[in-house]
Amino acid sequence: MNKKEKSKIIFLSGLITLLIILCIYALNGFAPFGTKTLAAMDANIQYIDFFSYLKDVIAGKNSITYSFGKTLGGSNVAVFSYYLSSPFNLLLLFFSNANLYTFFNIVVALKLTLASIAFAYFVTNRFETSYKDNSILFILLSCGYGLCQYSFFQASNIMWLDGMYMLPFMLLQVYYIVQGKKNWNLSIAVGLAIIFNWYMAGISCVFTGIWFLLECCLYAVEKKMTFIQFIKTGIRYVFAMILGVMVSAVLFLPTIGALTNGPRGSLSLRDILDFSFVGNMLSVIPKYSYGAHSSLGFAALFCGGLAIVLALSVFFNKQIKLKVKIVLGV
Repeated sequence: MNKKEKSKIIFLSGLITLLIILCIYALNGFAPFGTKTLAAMDANIQYIDFFSYLKDVIAGKNSITYSFGKTLGGSNVAVFSYYLSSPFNLLLLFFSNANLYTFFNIVVALKLTLASIAFAYFVTNRFETSYKDNSILFILLSCGYGLCQYSFFQASNIMWLDGMYMLPFMLLQVYYIVQGKKNWNLSIAVGLAIIFNWYMAGISCVFTGIWFLLECCLYAVEKKMTFIQFIKTGIRYVFAMILGVMVSAVLFLPTIGALTNGPRGSLSLRDILDFSFVGNMLSVIPKYSYGAHSSLGFAALFCGGLAIVLALSVFFNKQIKLKVKIVLGV
């Protein structure tokens, strides 16, 4: 696929997503076309105040390293790294405190648009040999990714949406590592994801491990991979991930320190290595439906309808090898 065709798919994916979101806003009276806002629940009672605080920090009226806005005074690094470190928050410079709800809606729209753009960039590079037959499909999938149920269900948790546009970049670099290409780009993507929001970055990093195994299996089926090659590729992947964490250390280390020593919470190695689940993992099956939401002990998976149909169609496509179907099925 040449650059012009790729750029067209990426541009259209972003444009269509943005137009759909703006139409939803306009038809339902959401700011900037009305008075409604996506800043519900915690966003309304917490995040808006945090944005106001960040505006003061940018104006030099407050500080991240020490603020009397925190109980009797202390560091706000943990608050900043979890809620406020997204680069989109620089747009606060163009909004007054009275228009923070409008800012919130606009940033949600921009993040979801970028998510579609990122996904389009991923599919056009990961599957570039099949673009001639699938350009429209690439656009539909990219828009579906940016507009999937999770996007709007978690729109009030605006800081989690940064993970949506960073994940496709991370997965593409995992693919390149398996293909034997340079691995430092994955380190940069991981580092930036952690800086933008370490919580979602952690979940994304776990997912890259699953994706790495998938890419290795597909590579082994299509081009053959020896065990030694797998070990070497795995070392490159792990090294890139560790280097990515090191890239984020300028913000991540102070955050760990703040969480470890904080009076209202704790963070220990035991917590990090605790992979236990609340409830039954099989609870995701009845929750795999439109309109479902997660609750304690009952996790919901969010996915687009088109993606589900296409995933199932793989097993009925005679042009796909049986070994590939087995790998994808597992």
